[in-house]
Amino acid sequence: MVDNPTHRLRDELASVSFLPLRETDVTDDVDLSAVLLSNLNLQSASRSQVSLEQAIFRDVQAATSSWHDLRLEQVLFHRCLLNNVQFAACRFDRVEFHGCQLTGVNFANAQLHDTLFR
Repeated sequence: MVDNPTHRLRDELASVSFLPLRETDVTDDVDLSAVLLSNLNLQSASRSQVSLEQAIFRDVQAATSSWHDLRLEQVLFHRCLLNNVQFAACRFDRVEFHGCQLTGVNFANAQLHDTLFR
């Protein structure tokens, strides 16, 4: 039987108690864990040095936003609008994008490890 990292990540996140965030909670130079970003409007936002561990982005509108030095670990994006997002020098560890719009996304100089696009 093949080990499916998608099911492992989903199962791991299912046991986490998430704290819901607002747009104003996602600022520069912040470390957050066990957070839920749902139905937020982050379009055209510009953020740097953000670290998120065990997070879920659900139905987030973030088109044309710019993220520099973003660190994501065990993060699930679900039905997010991410067209033309800049992920400059970002690191993705065990990140999954499910049903997201990703046209024009720029991953230049980003490090993607165990990252899944569905």
